[in-house]
Amino acid sequence: MEIGFIALVGLPISQADTNVSYIGEGLNIWLTASHITGWLAALGLIVLVVTALRFWKTPDLGWWARVHATLLLLASVAFMTFACYEHLLSPSLKF
Repeated sequence: MEIGFIALVGLPISQADTNVSYIGEGLNIWLTASHITGWLAALGLIVLVVTALRFWKTPDLGWWARVHATLLLLASVAFMTFACYEHLLSPSLKF
């Protein structure tokens, strides 16, 4: 989800040299889609928290599975913190 969040902004900007409309109003639909994807990724943090907690409470799982779930959670929290501080999740298209 986070990769799609970044790709929805990066793709039209990378195409701006061939299509100048991506620099102005043509970017708005991409930014709106990016905001929606970003909020869905933020909601996905709930799933990662629940999964990490379940992995740590399940006695049959190995140590690496628990560490893997925890690292996925930490990476997602770090990315969403960056997105929040950089105002990438704001509903406004004005930067």
